[in-house]
Amino acid sequence: MSLLHRPFLFSIRSSSIGSSSALRRCRRTFFASSTDHTRLLQEAEVHCLVEEDDNDTGINRRQYVLVDYGMDLATVKKVPQLHLGRLFLEGNTIYGAKVVNRTLGECSVVCGKLLEAALEDVRKQQTSSRGDTEIKALATLHGLSDYVMKQTGDIPTTIVDIAQNKSDSTTDAQAWETICHNFVMEGLSGEAKLYQKYNGIFSHIEHQRDTSDYAKTCAGSMAVFRFA
Repeated sequence: MSLLHRPFLFSIRSSSIGSSSALRRCRRTFFASSTDHTRLLQEAEVHCLVEEDDNDTGINRRQYVLVDYGMDLATVKKVPQLHLGRLFLEGNTIYGAKVVNRTLGECSVVCGKLLEAALEDVRKQQTSSRGDTEIKALATLHGLSDYVMKQTGDIPTTIVDIAQNKSDSTTDAQAWETICHNFVMEGLSGEAKLYQKYNGIFSHIEHQRDTSDYAKTCAGSMAVFRFA
């Protein structure tokens, strides 16, 4: 199953937290505390939630969640609406960085603590197992197709067809990858900016890797970053 097409670990039901009124109280507390965004992000804590390996691959998926200071683990698990940001780690691959409370800012601002925690865990695993597996991160390129169609000048028909999902991005792979790279370097991918901020090095573009609901906005392309 694709990395970006798996169900989240948690679902939210009013009964799971006692009552709908309890959820409303949590929401009021959350939004009241988010007025001071700088303080909230500085004091926010990271929780690591481990999902069991259901496919006997020997690899568990970890979800790193950023929450307000002092939030108990039970609430973190039961009320995903209160998460500030999320990020996933599977094996040595980081992906799915997302800002949940968008009023706090962009991905590179909100998800930094999550990325640091994931990188630290991978490096600890490498040390304990004496492994030397390269750490990589996948960045979505949502909005790339609109970016292409807004360019001035003559756009090759092959590129237009890819942007409009009329043909596969591999039909003109080199030209499409150049456009993807420009999109990343212009700071138009929130995840890419996060990885670059923490010394991730752009490696290459993977075709048809994104299978999320927004895959058609980028022809399924994703940018791969490497970490030392």
